[in-house]
Amino acid sequence: MRLEITPLRSNLEKLKLTIPYSKKIVLDELAKENWIDHKDSEIKANAGHLYRAVLPRPQSEILKELLNFVCSEQVKNQVVDTLYTDFPQIGSLWEGWSNEQMKQHTIWGGQYLKDSPGFKLEKHLDTRLQVATGLLYFTEYDNPNWSTVYYTDKIGSDKLRITNEFGEGVLHINEYDTWHEGYNKSDQDRYLMIVGLLIDV
Repeated sequence: MRLEITPLRSNLEKLKLTIPYSKKIVLDELAKENWIDHKDSEIKANAGHLYRAVLPRPQSEILKELLNFVCSEQVKNQVVDTLYTDFPQIGSLWEGWSNEQMKQHTIWGGQYLKDSPGFKLEKHLDTRLQVATGLLYFTEYDNPNWSTVYYTDKIGSDKLRITNEFGEGVLHINEYDTWHEGYNKSDQDRYLMIVGLLIDV
């Protein structure tokens, strides 16, 4: 497996996950899992989102393998190294930390999500505990109706829709110019994995 990270614009990276399994196999495995409502999850940053389900502990060996790879120390180091290369100012946003200090004082992890038709996450910035947040999509094709969209300010300037082909994704630094929103305006479920680099408190 391989994760490619390339810059899109200020504080925003494009993700591309290459895996040894077909789209159909992964989507079938996701559909078979026992999802729980986001509001009932023990791992969440708020009261829970309507039309969102989570999968804290997948049963599928394939899904476990993908999650373990993405959440590995190897990928964490790759993410931090790439962010410091592409956006050197990142350290100044968190106590002037060096690359190695950022690795030492953060945790990296993720979980699968299922966003059903009607899901809507309003435009927002993340909390200061979140250094960086990413999404990896497990969808049949790129669909504007189940998108994540970025803006450089609260009023919606410089709109950028993130494409959501299978295995594609995005990673953003939590900064003033990474306002974002997400939604599912389609009649199908949207499967994805959310990942985050969080301050270890």
